[in-house]
Amino acid sequence: MRDIRERLDEIAEERSKFHLIEGGVQGRLDVLENRQTGSIIAQSEVYGRDEDKEKIIQRLVEIVADSDDISVYPIVGIGGLGKTTLAQMVFNDERAMRHFELRIWVCISEDFGVKRIIKAIIESATGSACEALDLDPLQKRLQGILNGKRYLLVLDDVWNEDQEKWDRLLFKERAFGHDTEGHPNHVALGKEIMKKCGGVPLAVKSLGSMMRYKSEENQWQSVVESELWNLSQDENSILPALRLSYSNLPSKLRQCFAYCAIFPKGFTIEKELLIQLWMANGFIPFTEKLDPEDIGNEICNELCWRSFLEDIEKGDDFYYGRRFKMHDLVHDLAQSIMEDECFSKEIESSTNISKRTCHFTSVNSQWNSYPFPKALYQVETLRTFLVHSAVGKKRGCHLAELKDLNLGGYLHIKHLQRVVNPLNANEANLVGKRNLRRLDLYWKDDDSDLQSLEDAEKVLEGLEPHANLEHFGILGYKGVQFPFWMRDHILNNVVHLSLSDCHNCSHLPPLSLLASLRTLSLSRISRVMYIDDNFQGAGIMRGFPSLQNLTISYLPSLQRFSREDGRELLPCLTSLDISKCPKLTLPRLPSVTELRVSDCNDILLGSISNLKSLTLLHVWDNDTLIDLPQCMLLNLASLNQLSIRNFSKLKCLPTELVGLSALEALDISWCDEFESFPEQGMEGLKSLKNLQLHECRKFTTLSEGLQHLSCLEKLTLNGCPEMVALPDGIKYLNSLQHIQISSDRIEIQSSSIKPCGFEVIEWSFWRYEEPIGSPKLAKLAILPEALQYVLALQSLYISSYPNLASLPHWLGNLTSLQTLIIYDCPKLSSLPASIQGLTKLHKLAIQKCPELVKRYMRSYWHGMTTMQLTNMIISTESFPEQGMECLKSLKNLRLHDCRKFTTLSEGLQHLSCLEKLTLTGCPELVALPDGIKYLNSLQHLQISGDRIEIQSSSFQPCGFEPTIIGSSYREEPIGSPTLAKLAVLPEALRYVPALQSLYISSYPNLASLPHWLGNLTSLQTLLICDCPKLSSLPASIQGLTQLQKLAFWGCPELVKRCEKETGEDWYKIAHIPNVYVNYRVQNS
Repeated sequence: MRDIRERLDEIAEERSKFHLIEGGVQGRLDVLENRQTGSIIAQSEVYGRDEDKEKIIQRLVEIVADSDDISVYPIVGIGGLGKTTLAQMVFNDERAMRHFELRIWVCISEDFGVKRIIKAIIESATGSACEALDLDPLQKRLQGILNGKRYLLVLDDVWNEDQEKWDRLLFKERAFGHDTEGHPNHVALGKEIMKKCGGVPLAVKSLGSMMRYKSEENQWQSVVESELWNLSQDENSILPALRLSYSNLPSKLRQCFAYCAIFPKGFTIEKELLIQLWMANGFIPFTEKLDPEDIGNEICNELCWRSFLEDIEKGDDFYYGRRFKMHDLVHDLAQSIMEDECFSKEIESSTNISKRTCHFTSVNSQWNSYPFPKALYQVETLRTFLVHSAVGKKRGCHLAELKDLNLGGYLHIKHLQRVVNPLNANEANLVGKRNLRRLDLYWKDDDSDLQSLEDAEKVLEGLEPHANLEHFGILGYKGVQFPFWMRDHILNNVVHLSLSDCHNCSHLPPLSLLASLRTLSLSRISRVMYIDDNFQGAGIMRGFPSLQNLTISYLPSLQRFSREDGRELLPCLTSLDISKCPKLTLPRLPSVTELRVSDCNDILLGSISNLKSLTLLHVWDNDTLIDLPQCMLLNLASLNQLSIRNFSKLKCLPTELVGLSALEALDISWCDEFESFPEQGMEGLKSLKNLQLHECRKFTTLSEGLQHLSCLEKLTLNGCPEMVALPDGIKYLNSLQHIQISSDRIEIQSSSIKPCGFEVIEWSFWRYEEPIGSPKLAKLAILPEALQYVLALQSLYISSYPNLASLPHWLGNLTSLQTLIIYDCPKLSSLPASIQGLTKLHKLAIQKCPELVKRYMRSYWHGMTTMQLTNMIISTESFPEQGMECLKSLKNLRLHDCRKFTTLSEGLQHLSCLEKLTLTGCPELVALPDGIKYLNSLQHLQISGDRIEIQSSSFQPCGFEPTIIGSSYREEPIGSPTLAKLAVLPEALRYVPALQSLYISSYPNLASLPHWLGNLTSLQTLLICDCPKLSSLPASIQGLTQLQKLAFWGCPELVKRCEKETGEDWYKIAHIPNVYVNYRVQNS
């Protein structure tokens, strides 16, 4: 009962969504049978037609080859039988290509006459358009083309019938893949389903694809017993099998599929357009994590797989291509679902359009040759209106055609520069369209000579909208003044207004009177000097009473907001963005909390102090100012965030910095000449939590005023090569948790550690091959003493100290330390004993510290959960067994680029909590120890080298974390890539039952995978890369029921055997939800 209730609820929801009406019979289809086909084989899955093709080819090129008579070979059958596909196979056969001098393909739809057929034959034969001639000259031209030549003429789709023949192979392939046996009960039920399909391949394919997703016997039985099979099936009915397949689609797919009825039969559907239409109608949900276009791609792939769309062009994105078609019967199904909500017809026969039509399309290139359909004027619910035309060029696309359309929602009119008769604008009757909510009017520079400035003004004057308009935009307007209706109260309900590229206008309309306006954008109006211009009666009312967001850009003449002094403006404005307004000054704007200023003068910067409520201030892009105006930071007691960027000549900040008592974040970036903070200025920054300097090349030191930053939690200094030392005052920063002092190269290198899960906080210096200034830190042999007093420090990155020989004992005082990274300290040979007191330390990474590796002590490692040894050349040949005994808590072990590392010791078995083992760039590694079988927690294993590490990263976008078993196989081997010579996988792997992901990489001699691969029952991800001799997968892979992702590339033999539907090994992997072959989706 619960299932029934849920199903009824779903039906009720879809009834509302699709505006379905009750009725016991199928709705009348009012569509034009006008399918278009071509000679290119659009169907990649053709089974059981080879014998038929051979018979036709033999007759064409052998039996009747020497006859002078015209031979006609009809292919007759019901719709969907595969007649077109068979003809395409013959048409594209190499023997037919060699035998016939001309091959001509013409699609005959039901309204074709003799003249149109001859014209189409000529165009197919010559490859060029044929002008519309009378019948006699057309016949003579055709005779000249064909005279004396052997030609093959295919007249396809001479009539349309709703029947077709099926092939048992299609259902078996779709429902079971290459598993030809299938479950015995499923096979029996499958045979019953095939009988009900009436021998129609399209129905078999569609239902077979559906059954692939049904694993339970009762689900198959439910399909057999469905009442949809009892629907009448006369000559023009929808196949019950298709209705059944549709009813089993997920709800979001049903909605998207039904909408496809907006396209005419035989129309080539562009994927990008289709996805955009789905998005515009709200069929694709918007989420923070998933891009709507990606969801649309998935829906297209799913509809193709289920045979509701036919893929006619393989694309680069995902598996299916960018262009689709719908089979006639499938289109009829979609049209029957939408009934009269979708209308797609040739314009000359668009006479009986329903008043309930929501979506109208005409893709006929002849649209411009016919009058606008009068029936469309009566439509009251139009949401989608698609025509391929350009305003003002030919019949059918004049503005006057919009006169009686009952448009609602959004109207976007482009190319208004082509309107040569301004009266057409008045005739569009936009003022009468009370349901219109958004209007965009665009002019472009092309064809600008067609329209004078006066005519442009008259056109805009004539396009007066209804007063209900809420969103309004003008782009590229060529007139000198705005229309009179913009000076009245016509736009009083407008909430969002955008004016752009109106270069000839010197004055704006009285926008300050718009009581509902909340968002205003003004851009590239080069002559305007005031935003609030020529207002009569200043002081009577406040200007822009509701405006909250104002964006001003590229207004070089703009001087002030208002021409009138003393006018109260923008009482509700909270966000203000200003860019490239060199003459502008700011008035008092007490409500503004966010200001972003770019490329403006010192006068404007000085007027920022008028904005006393600011909480966020971004001041960017100035290449002239050496000092900021002294008054700029006055009165900003509420300022919370301050960012100064790209001030190339700025040397210092004003002392008024001291007044920013509420400031929590200060960012100074790409200020090449910036040298230091004013000591007194820092005293007032009592609330500062985050201080960042980036790419300030001449910055030398933080002043002693640093000690006053009692709330500072994070200090970041990147790209400051002249910095000498941290001030002693750092010891008083009890709240400091993260220190990052680094530069470009170190930042990039440290990023390689980020995937391991910790936030990299750095202490380092920038070491240049050609030093800039004096990198004094490089000469230091000890860490700065001031660090010992930063007791709240949680993460520390010690980087690039070539002379650092030891770490100080006081390192043990940093009791809050959780992450310690030591990088490129070649002389560092020991860690202090006090490190044992760092009880919170759980992440340790050591890179390029060879002396330290030689002398590490097992006592350091108690309680560690992550350890990394990377980029080391060590003299030992194996991991110390005693050192590993104490790593009881270790979860993640990684060694990278340890060129002499040969083996892991048997001590590996003591790592009882180890979940991830990564060994990359270890060319001398011979084997995994037998102790690996005892690692019951091991889930991810990666053994590979540099080149493979890079290749694996390319799979990150697919959503899985690559885990690798492979060799360090290079074109120029370093050392002896022993693993590369192996022809089998390490036997020890079979005993790791918890393994979840495995990456088999760069085994040039690996010919097969072992049968025991099926023992890894926890495996979820399997990647296989660059194994050129690998030619098959073990049958046991079918037992990996947890396997969700399989990908292989660089394995040509394996690719052939795993080709979707046709490969010999496809049946072994068809159950895996996500299969990727050479970076392309096979299953999804």
